[in-house]
Amino acid sequence: MKKCVWISCGNDLDDPKQKIVVFASNNIMEEVNQYILIRNLIQIQYSTYGCIGNVMNRFLLMNRSDGNFEY
Repeated sequence: MKKCVWISCGNDLDDPKQKIVVFASNNIMEEVNQYILIRNLIQIQYSTYGCIGNVMNRFLLMNRSDGNFEY
């Protein structure tokens, strides 16, 4: 029997849609561990993306020659 749970992650402005995680195990502790692992992996993905975005924004701000440049 499959069980599923809806989770929210990341910035709601970037990705407001909730994610669905499906568990195929009958062991509740195994499902909890899978949920925690997936949640942590998604948080790492979003935090890495945010860090890269911040670095790119700073790089663009430092290197732009036109004061009216927008991105």
